[in-house]
Amino acid sequence: MKPLFYSILFLINFSLFAQSNQGELEKKRKPIEQNKGGCSIVFDDLSLQALLQTTSMPSIRISWNNKFQKSRSTCHPVISQTLERQVANNGYDTININIQGFSADTLYIDTSIQAGSTYNYRLTRNDYTTPATHVSYSDTIRLQAVGMPEERIVISNIYPVPADDNLFIDTDQSVLGETYQVINISGQTVMVGIVNSTKMKLNIQALPKGYYFLKVNGFFKKFVVNN
Repeated sequence: MKPLFYSILFLINFSLFAQSNQGELEKKRKPIEQNKGGCSIVFDDLSLQALLQTTSMPSIRISWNNKFQKSRSTCHPVISQTLERQVANNGYDTININIQGFSADTLYIDTSIQAGSTYNYRLTRNDYTTPATHVSYSDTIRLQAVGMPEERIVISNIYPVPADDNLFIDTDQSVLGETYQVINISGQTVMVGIVNSTKMKLNIQALPKGYYFLKVNGFFKKFVVNN
């Protein structure tokens, strides 16, 4: 019997970025906090999606709508916003991402997660020059990473990381003849082909610098392009 390997399956009731996954999401709602200046910012929307990968690099894909409303016409303009993460019952930590503007949708993929842990995410917005007195919070989104047994690892190795011109991929023999996809961080398929060897070589010179995912037979593996 082959040893069992484990991948991370993120279970949600929202729309799934990964295919054929089943599960649950607890969305813990709480009132948006009114800042001390008497002005509350109302978030129009905050949605969350999940991405299934292999055991070595699980991730959670978080997206939200940057549009917002103000409860009073005297509110100061929003000058900054921050994504925060809480692990288990510890305090919230700031995720260092550059959020620019307040009209377009925003995306962040969190790869620093562990199986069996519970993660809370929230968005903070500061509507004045003194963050301590004019901060509002979005609803809190809670996810738990759950382990699930699998009989094999479809993509056993992918290198170099980061990659420049060529990407080398070691796959399981059972996926020979299957279709592979290269997906960018926005969920768009940028390359498609057939697995014709257990040791493949992909020319990635045309791919812009950034994070990508190789998908084979429903399994995902992350890699980085440094062109």
